[in-house]
Amino acid sequence: MLDILLPKMDGFTVLENLKKDPEVKDIPVILLTNLGQKDDVEKGLEMGAVDYLIKAHFKPSETVDKVKKVLSL
Repeated sequence: MLDILLPKMDGFTVLENLKKDPEVKDIPVILLTNLGQKDDVEKGLEMGAVDYLIKAHFKPSETVDKVKKVLSL
């Protein structure tokens, strides 16, 4: 789970760095944020996130279900 809005480095930069690191690049990342612009969603998925959840659109139980689904893959 990774938010986009972080204090020192945005989540897109974190995701980019994770995907460059051979030791962790295959760990699935779900972006969970309040940024819901279409461009942000597309960017996150193109960068390698397995899902993009907008906090306001999902109940906590739905978020847990999404995480379980990704972990089962």
